[in-house]
Amino acid sequence: MERLKSAVPAELRRAVGEGTAADLPSTTSRLLAFLEALPLFRQVIGELTDPELALCRKDKGRAAELKGKGNACFSKREFEQALGFYSQALRYFPISPDGTDASLIATLYVNRASTMHKLGLLEECLQDCDRAISVSPNYAKAWYRRGMVNASFRNYSSSIHDLEVALSMEVTSSGKSNIEQELKLILQKHQNVNEVGTSSSNCINADMPHTEQQPKVILECTSTPNKGRGMTSPNDISPASLIHAEDPLAVV
Repeated sequence: MERLKSAVPAELRRAVGEGTAADLPSTTSRLLAFLEALPLFRQVIGELTDPELALCRKDKGRAAELKGKGNACFSKREFEQALGFYSQALRYFPISPDGTDASLIATLYVNRASTMHKLGLLEECLQDCDRAISVSPNYAKAWYRRGMVNASFRNYSSSIHDLEVALSMEVTSSGKSNIEQELKLILQKHQNVNEVGTSSSNCINADMPHTEQQPKVILECTSTPNKGRGMTSPNDISPASLIHAEDPLAVV
């Protein structure tokens, strides 16, 4: 697009940039007449509509290069740099209409998910695992990574399910062995949680036959001359109560 923009004569660019709304019919007509006679314009339009390049200048070679850089950073535990390279690779990678590159795209999603898992970005990691599975449902590593991040959330039932699916799809003996070890550990954690939960519940029921429901926190917007606008509650708020929560903003 920059090539095309630079090809427009300075006088015409100035007329378009400085023109008013009333000038639009005239300036746009002049611009269209110029572009229609320009071979470069047809070339750029062809590139924009090419499924291999698409609207964002897709480039499989560039995506592979960035993926390699991400892998190198990941192996050196430079996770923030690896995250940047994987994200760039996903922007460059073209999506074939016939789905032939689905496994490669799923690999990029899983690589980025693994990186975000290392960085503690669990919600974002889970989102990329879901994307990888939607693109390539038979990709064992996507199920494995989602199982591990679910374990980090202590969603042990979901983790066990994901790891069992990964185990059924894994074809290498080393991969199966690794999944089996993780599955064994998570099954034990799930059992411990169930035992502790049952024991705690019995103790609470024995000592506290009736527990009152915590009152709902009500917030009101107020304004004072000294502090300006703020939020207050007409009721007492119990210690450690959750007042407000927002979802994190994530750019993919």
